[in-house]
Amino acid sequence: GFVRLGILFVIGLGAVRAWRTQRRVALVFAGIGLVSIVLALGVGSGVLAKFIPFFGGYREPQKFIALLALSYGYFMAWGVYVCLERAARWRSNARYLVTALILVLIGAYTSPLLWGCAGQLRSAAYSSDWQSINDKLNADTRDYSVLYLPWHLYMGYDFAGRIIASPAPAYFDKHIIVNDDPELNGVAPQFYNETKRRIGQSVLPAAAKNQDIAHQLGALNIQYVLVAKESDYKDFSYVDKQPALVMIMQTDHFKLYQLRK
Repeated sequence: GFVRLGILFVIGLGAVRAWRTQRRVALVFAGIGLVSIVLALGVGSGVLAKFIPFFGGYREPQKFIALLALSYGYFMAWGVYVCLERAARWRSNARYLVTALILVLIGAYTSPLLWGCAGQLRSAAYSSDWQSINDKLNADTRDYSVLYLPWHLYMGYDFAGRIIASPAPAYFDKHIIVNDDPELNGVAPQFYNETKRRIGQSVLPAAAKNQDIAHQLGALNIQYVLVAKESDYKDFSYVDKQPALVMIMQTDHFKLYQLRK
């Protein structure tokens, strides 16, 4: 908190000096900062989406805070200038001490970015059976798709130790069909996909009712169903009851089913 107050104090000094020295430019950067705060809060996003095309697909308005950082940068530069100017008046070598203090202040404020954002960003190794499944799928040289379950875009994975977006499409060589719905109220998939819509609204509900989905899978060129033993995978155990699907491989983290020919 004290570090944040220190940063804001320097920015405030800079804002006063900028207002007195470059009033028009200061107004521009102040306006940029104010607008960025409003947009980042999502105020008026619904109205803007109706009249400005790109707003319709802008799912994360908090990213507009980047413009506030630009505004802060302008006023911070002026604030540093004011601090050094006053230090020089106080004592000839004081500006070196003030420079060091400002660098320490900025370093302390941005320290959470170090060491992988304080441990939030880290590498994680896939379990070996990911490669085993990939090799099994590649052994079938046909052009086909693989339905990936559980049917979630975001879910927890043991190897990651947290909830992440599905890594399956990037890892496996074959075409993997993963749910693209973030399952958040008011947030739609980024792109409309008829195949995924049919799977979510027709294929899986039919399978849950123990209806034969062989024809629907074949129509979508889905030859394999891959179930990751993560999250709520047991809710999709109805796949075991599908007469057209036969389990051909099971590992610690996966069940692989093939559509009967």
